[in-house]
Amino acid sequence: MVMRRDKEASASDERIWRQQFNTLVSADELRSLSEQSVPDTFVAMAVLWVEAIALLTAANFLPRLPLGWAVSAGILIVVLMGLRMNAFGVILHEGSHGLLAKSRKLNDRLCNWGIAFWTINSVEEYRPTHRLHHRYLGQERDPDRVFYLVPARRGALTSLLLQDLLGVTAFRRATSRISGTSQESGAPASLLTRPQLLVGKFVTQVVILGQFVRFQGILRGMLFYVVFWMVPIICMYPMILRLKTITEHYDPRLRDPTSVNWTARTSYAGRFQNHLVGARMEYHFEHHVVPTIPYRGLKALHRRLEEAKLFESHREVLSDGYVRFLARAVTGNIPGEKQPAEG
Repeated sequence: MVMRRDKEASASDERIWRQQFNTLVSADELRSLSEQSVPDTFVAMAVLWVEAIALLTAANFLPRLPLGWAVSAGILIVVLMGLRMNAFGVILHEGSHGLLAKSRKLNDRLCNWGIAFWTINSVEEYRPTHRLHHRYLGQERDPDRVFYLVPARRGALTSLLLQDLLGVTAFRRATSRISGTSQESGAPASLLTRPQLLVGKFVTQVVILGQFVRFQGILRGMLFYVVFWMVPIICMYPMILRLKTITEHYDPRLRDPTSVNWTARTSYAGRFQNHLVGARMEYHFEHHVVPTIPYRGLKALHRRLEEAKLFESHREVLSDGYVRFLARAVTGNIPGEKQPAEG
């Protein structure tokens, strides 16, 4: 990817890619790919909720198992629920771009009541911060930079992942969002205390807590709520998000505080990994170039770009999948990067 050091680099690189897209895909086709689909939104949410309810049901059956099996199964449920919280976050992300429905009002209501409130979030809170990520990708002002920038010191990534698992990252993220609410994002200072948002979060958490209390009793129900709902949100999800964001945006040159690097990668790696990890976010390069296209359209756009052989000359925008990229990144071999000649 072309790199610049001036403050216009991020927007400039994005424009260059968009112009290249326009030469390969007609304006009419891009416009048709940008059509939102409420049925597609309902299907995506329904699949996700079937999986989440299955995991909640499995958690409620744990006391019937022998202790050893219960502990092992419980750990697996927490991990899988963390992956589903990541999928919740992806649909929240789509909602922040208005990709769930043509009507902004319907889009936001579907996003909040179907997804965001259940994770103690809202599209109104997420949208202003995410807007800055697109505007300042690769720059110090990108609020997501802390997720994809890994210091060069030994053990840095391990340290960051431990902070995620201990809930430190979630706490910092929450306080950062609160302190930045009335700043450059343009969101009103009263956003986080809007009654309708507080009520939505309260009601949804009572539902989750209530079903645990119904099947486990008060004390054990509260414990299960913390372990099988809050831990996946506060501890597992930030770790998964960090690993995904590293795959999508990491570049070692970002360690230079004066550098500006527009880096976005697509991570298509087969249906299983796409569903479990990508969760409708795998076509991330295309999304950053044309953020007005919903997931179904991004899949079609990716196929069109493949047919046009764009990726044959630009392997740097492909990660070859989350697992493979992270394995290579650990050894310093970033897919698509030119390695120095030996000798």
